Amino acid sequence: MDLQMAVEMKISSLEVYGDSMLVINQLLTYYEVRKDDLIPYHQMATQLLEKFDFVMLEHVPRKDNQMEDALANLVATLALTKDEVLNLPVCHR
Repeated sequence: MDLQMAVEMKISSLEVYGDSMLVINQLLTYYEVRKDDLIPYHQMATQLLEKFDFVMLEHVPRKDNQMEDALANLVATLALTKDEVLNLPVCHR
């Protein structure tokens, strides 16, 4: 979903940080995808990544990724219309 959005926004250069070392290594083709139910997702992600001029994929351990994960989960719960804008301040405690 996020890759498709980046394609639609005509972004040419993309940095992807993921907390699953397995998924990052599968996308980098270091590992093969063995679970049949995950193959279509891998194929779709690979096809979308090919649409960018530059892509960097990097693993970030979950313990170092808590704030980003919380923001991603928050954004996933928001349902905005095409013309609706939401300003969301981010504060550190």
